[in-house]
Amino acid sequence: MNRFMVVVFAVILATGAACTAFASEQLLEGRLAPDLAGTMQVELNVSPYAMLKLTDMHIALGEPGDEKVSTVGFEVGTNTSVRVNVTSRGFDPENADDWVLYNIKGDNFYLKPGHTVLEEYDFDPGNSVDTETLLPGVWTGTITATAAWNDEDWTAYTAGQYKDEIYFTIEQTD
Repeated sequence: MNRFMVVVFAVILATGAACTAFASEQLLEGRLAPDLAGTMQVELNVSPYAMLKLTDMHIALGEPGDEKVSTVGFEVGTNTSVRVNVTSRGFDPENADDWVLYNIKGDNFYLKPGHTVLEEYDFDPGNSVDTETLLPGVWTGTITATAAWNDEDWTAYTAGQYKDEIYFTIEQTD
């Protein structure tokens, strides 16, 4: 009895497959008629992408009255409109924040097609700046740190190594 049911089931499947193939074949024949035309949509999605190149900075103050300047380059690129945020964590101890001033300057920031501007921002350690909305492209710039050792209260500058971290955050604006 079980073999009989298996044979019947196989015959039903084979008949169904033949009908399906026959129906598909007729449908294909109808699509091949010379006066039949159609269109097909093709969608291509390009993901937003950005790159950032940064270099570490080193400054050495040797004696009271010293003022040292250190400048390093950076590069930002993207295929979509972005805004760049630059944030300084600040030095530890915080009184070292008073010894340094940062300046960030964009050499070729594109704000609108065919227009280049020179953007420049000053900011203190522990603070941040935002650029205007930038169009797709590759931009170069510099960040400069000016450090000064005050003559009058020079003993407040305790010998040691002080570190700040500057974060660049690229945010899509589209």
